[in-house]
Amino acid sequence: MTLMNFMDSDTRSVTLDVTGGREAVSASMFSSELKMYYSLSMPGIVWFDRSGREFEVVDYEWSGPRFQDVMIQDNNSNTQTHGGRKGRLAGALIGTLIAPGIGTVIGAAVGTGRKENSNTRGQTISHVETREVPVAAYLHLRNLDTDDIVQLSFRCDSQLDATIRNHVAINLTSLDYDPQPQIISIPEHTEKKEDAASLLAQLKELKELLDAEAITEEEYAVLKKKLME
Repeated sequence: MTLMNFMDSDTRSVTLDVTGGREAVSASMFSSELKMYYSLSMPGIVWFDRSGREFEVVDYEWSGPRFQDVMIQDNNSNTQTHGGRKGRLAGALIGTLIAPGIGTVIGAAVGTGRKENSNTRGQTISHVETREVPVAAYLHLRNLDTDDIVQLSFRCDSQLDATIRNHVAINLTSLDYDPQPQIISIPEHTEKKEDAASLLAQLKELKELLDAEAITEEEYAVLKKKLME
């Protein structure tokens, strides 16, 4: 590989997250990432550095896309108003009748009164997103100088797979993989852990309302029982 070939206008590159076989194709050992170069005018031929070693792609393996449910946390802020007033227990009971949700019940408990003060606090809300995760792929390469066959393993996703199929392994006739994507779900214990954390946070807020004399002991007992159901 000459410097002119290396800088040819048809030359393209992709970055591989290599997990094995790097030493057989490149002298660069600084990180797991390795650039693989190819030329649109030489389909099926790749190289990895300026050492002059060229490789022919003789096989490519990838088992297909994999997806995983990921818990994403969104940080929001809300403002709560507290104050002392008469008829607090009645307000709590009305709130319970209107909307059983504990947030609305607390709102009913503190929504009336003479003296008010407000504070803004952060709240973490989680939601689940399905994302693709890179999985193992393999390139079997023939050293054009020595005829040795080497294997390069790396992590691959759908986007990288499309590039390899359309430009790098274009000479290969059979590149089948399982078309059914696999989805890795969040384990149940993770969801239970999130539910427990949410319950603890609501109990803490309820206790803060009691300490601030925004609700009475009786209201605190009623609301706490509602949370624990």
